[in-house]
Amino acid sequence: MALAGLLGTSRLRRRGIRAGTFARDFPKRNSNLAFVAVAVSIYSIQLILALALLLNSQSAGPTRATTFVIVALFVSALGRAWVVAGIGRRSPRVDH
Repeated sequence: MALAGLLGTSRLRRRGIRAGTFARDFPKRNSNLAFVAVAVSIYSIQLILALALLLNSQSAGPTRATTFVIVALFVSALGRAWVVAGIGRRSPRVDH
Protein backbone atom coordinates (compact mmCIF):
# COMPACT_ATOMS: atom_id res chain seq x y z
CA MET A 1 0.00 0.00 0.00
CA ALA A 2 2.86 2.37 0.78
CA LEU A 3 4.38 1.89 -2.66
CA ALA A 4 1.00 2.42 -4.32
CA GLY A 5 0.48 5.57 -2.26
CA LEU A 6 3.92 6.95 -3.14
CA LEU A 7 3.38 6.18 -6.82
CA GLY A 8 -0.08 7.73 -6.82
CA THR A 9 1.12 10.84 -4.98
CA SER A 10 3.99 11.21 -7.44
CA ARG A 11 1.66 10.98 -10.43
CA LEU A 12 -0.85 13.39 -8.91
CA ARG A 13 1.93 15.83 -8.04
CA ARG A 14 3.09 15.84 -11.66
CA ARG A 15 -0.49 16.44 -12.82
CA GLY A 16 -0.83 19.25 -10.28
CA ILE A 17 2.34 20.90 -11.55
CA ARG A 18 1.03 20.77 -15.13
CA ALA A 19 -2.33 22.16 -14.00
CA GLY A 20 -0.67 25.05 -12.17
CA THR A 21 -1.87 24.22 -8.66
CA PHE A 22 1.66 24.69 -7.31
CA ALA A 23 2.26 28.03 -9.05
CA ARG A 24 3.29 30.89 -6.77
CA ASP A 25 0.13 32.87 -7.49
CA PHE A 26 -2.28 29.95 -6.99
CA PRO A 27 -4.57 30.75 -4.02
CA LYS A 28 -4.31 27.33 -2.31
CA ARG A 29 -0.67 26.63 -3.16
CA ASN A 30 0.47 26.22 0.46
CA SER A 31 -2.38 23.84 1.23
CA ASN A 32 -1.57 21.73 -1.82
CA LEU A 33 2.13 21.62 -0.96
CA ALA A 34 1.34 20.68 2.64
CA PHE A 35 -0.89 17.78 1.60
CA VAL A 36 1.77 16.45 -0.79
CA ALA A 37 4.45 16.70 1.90
CA VAL A 38 2.26 14.99 4.51
CA ALA A 39 1.25 12.21 2.12
CA VAL A 40 4.84 11.48 1.03
CA SER A 41 6.04 11.53 4.63
CA ILE A 42 3.35 9.20 5.93
CA TYR A 43 3.64 6.77 3.01
CA SER A 44 7.42 6.69 3.50
CA ILE A 45 6.99 5.94 7.20
CA GLN A 46 4.50 3.22 6.31
CA LEU A 47 7.03 1.66 3.91
CA ILE A 48 9.77 1.70 6.56
CA LEU A 49 7.43 0.14 9.12
CA ALA A 50 6.42 -2.56 6.62
CA LEU A 51 10.07 -3.45 6.10
CA ALA A 52 10.59 -3.55 9.88
CA LEU A 53 7.61 -5.91 10.21
CA LEU A 54 9.00 -8.15 7.48
CA LEU A 55 12.27 -8.42 9.38
CA ASN A 56 10.64 -9.05 12.76
CA SER A 57 6.97 -9.96 12.56
CA GLN A 58 6.73 -10.68 16.30
CA SER A 59 7.58 -7.12 17.34
CA ALA A 60 4.67 -5.15 18.79
CA GLY A 61 6.27 -1.72 18.22
CA PRO A 62 6.08 -1.62 14.41
CA THR A 63 2.61 -3.17 14.52
CA ARG A 64 1.35 -0.43 16.84
CA ALA A 65 3.09 2.27 14.82
CA THR A 66 1.59 0.93 11.59
CA THR A 67 -1.86 1.22 13.13
CA PHE A 68 -1.24 4.88 13.92
CA VAL A 69 0.11 5.49 10.41
CA ILE A 70 -3.02 3.99 8.86
CA VAL A 71 -5.18 6.28 10.99
CA ALA A 72 -3.00 9.27 10.01
CA LEU A 73 -3.42 8.40 6.32
CA PHE A 74 -7.17 8.22 6.77
CA VAL A 75 -7.24 11.59 8.54
CA SER A 76 -5.06 13.13 5.81
CA ALA A 77 -7.33 11.77 3.07
CA LEU A 78 -10.42 13.00 4.89
CA GLY A 79 -8.89 16.45 5.30
CA ARG A 80 -7.98 16.60 1.62
CA ALA A 81 -11.48 15.51 0.64
CA TRP A 82 -12.92 18.34 2.73
CA VAL A 83 -10.66 20.85 1.00
CA VAL A 84 -11.52 19.53 -2.46
CA ALA A 85 -15.25 19.52 -1.65
CA GLY A 86 -15.06 23.09 -0.38
CA ILE A 87 -15.92 22.18 3.19
CA GLY A 88 -13.76 24.25 5.42
CA ARG A 89 -13.48 27.79 6.56
CA ARG A 90 -16.35 29.82 5.29
CA SER A 91 -17.13 33.39 5.91
CA PRO A 92 -19.82 33.99 8.51
CA ARG A 93 -23.30 34.20 7.10
CA VAL A 94 -24.95 37.58 7.53
CA ASP A 95 -28.74 37.56 7.70
CA HIS A 96 -30.44 40.84 6.84
